[in-house]
Amino acid sequence: MPVFHLSPSRIARFYYHECERYLRWHCTAKEDRISCGIPEIREKGSPVTRAILERGCRWEEDVIQNHMKETVRIAKGNSPLHQRFFGIAESISVLKDLNIGESAYQPVLEVPRSFYERYGLDANLCHFPPCRPDLIQAVQDKNGEIRLRITDIKASSELKNTHRMQISLYALILRDMVQTHQIPFPADRDTGAIWLSGRQEPENIALDFSIRMMEQFLRHDLVPILAMDARKVPWHLFHRCEWCEFYLFCRKEAEEKQSVSLISGLTARGRRFLRQMNPQVNTLDEFEAFLQTESSDKILESCGSLRGKREKLQHAVAALKQGKVIVHGGSSISMPLSEDVNIMLTLQAEPLSGKIYAAGFRRLKGKEVYGSGSAEKIFIAQNPDACGEMQTAFLHALHEELRTLDAYNRTGKRQSRNRFRSTPLTRMNSIFFTVFCRENPKMPDAACARCKCCSVFRTVPLQQRRNILHLQCLFRLRC
Repeated sequence: MPVFHLSPSRIARFYYHECERYLRWHCTAKEDRISCGIPEIREKGSPVTRAILERGCRWEEDVIQNHMKETVRIAKGNSPLHQRFFGIAESISVLKDLNIGESAYQPVLEVPRSFYERYGLDANLCHFPPCRPDLIQAVQDKNGEIRLRITDIKASSELKNTHRMQISLYALILRDMVQTHQIPFPADRDTGAIWLSGRQEPENIALDFSIRMMEQFLRHDLVPILAMDARKVPWHLFHRCEWCEFYLFCRKEAEEKQSVSLISGLTARGRRFLRQMNPQVNTLDEFEAFLQTESSDKILESCGSLRGKREKLQHAVAALKQGKVIVHGGSSISMPLSEDVNIMLTLQAEPLSGKIYAAGFRRLKGKEVYGSGSAEKIFIAQNPDACGEMQTAFLHALHEELRTLDAYNRTGKRQSRNRFRSTPLTRMNSIFFTVFCRENPKMPDAACARCKCCSVFRTVPLQQRRNILHLQCLFRLRC
């Protein structure tokens, strides 16, 4: 039986990918992988992954040096800050000596035997090497008692479930380490903290639910996953897999076997539902046959992500098998015949910080208003610090385009006013547009006032007002 190397970060990534294969393959010791049938992977990782790790290190150093200063204890040394950590003995000594409000940066947590025994894990099979949470802080609870709270520093703009799970596992390990080494302060298993990118202080998060999930996983789910044959462990291919080192192998396997994982939008839980059916549904042929049965609608009702999607799934399977586009009911960005001016919006966010670095719009028709039948404006930030200026320039240009149309409509007769439609090219574009309109402080005040009572909106037929109202509300955010 191979040895499996586990850690809080790896188990947290399992919750991100929702993939048993990810955990089974990554935890297997490198010297055992070939004999288990696990393919070789590139060790360097992608440039984006390396950039994310580097950004995380810079954010850690920023937090420690500029936000915490005298309230944090740091291991001595000349190496870069993110590479410094306390040894096991030093960590125990530091944690025993923390004052209220003080934190230890990168103390080492050694997983004691009591942790393995508590969850029925074989230490010779499941190996947890020493791990390092970013910060452990001494805090005072509502009863006046001192507790040790885990704080994780993340170069992320929002709290994610993986953060909760990682902090929860740290807290469980700390609980047993405190008891083993007679540290006078108990681990805080009620509350953890996450220090998100750009924040002035950490955000406290409740751990009750995630602690229970993690303990359920350790007691009942972990060992069965590790005990599976590596060649037969369940897997699924979806958009998050691009962050996994085994992605290309799984993609090739999905194509060779014509797996249902090729269906765009099929969630990990939807794939698990199909796998657990009797008989199992694993291939496109099997799924096609199932969808043709009279009972398929009723069966799909039991899965939230598949409910009511029989026809759409049939089209998706047919498109993959036939290698051509299958048309079904849905929205279109085609220009409606009854509208005179159409403006399409597109925005792009970079993967590290989530900042919107490029934005643009294209206007179609409207020659009577603008003197030309189309116009296109694209704005790209030259560096991260220029993102705000780029967004402001984009909003000013978009406002000017709308103001011109509004001014034209105000001068003409009601019957001749030009109808207008706004179209974010994708759902993500719509979300990005909402976010940076909300965050941009330099949006022209005139845009807010004009879009509230704009005659362009009033002349749009009722059935077409939904998109206009959406755009109106976006501009109203800065009022």
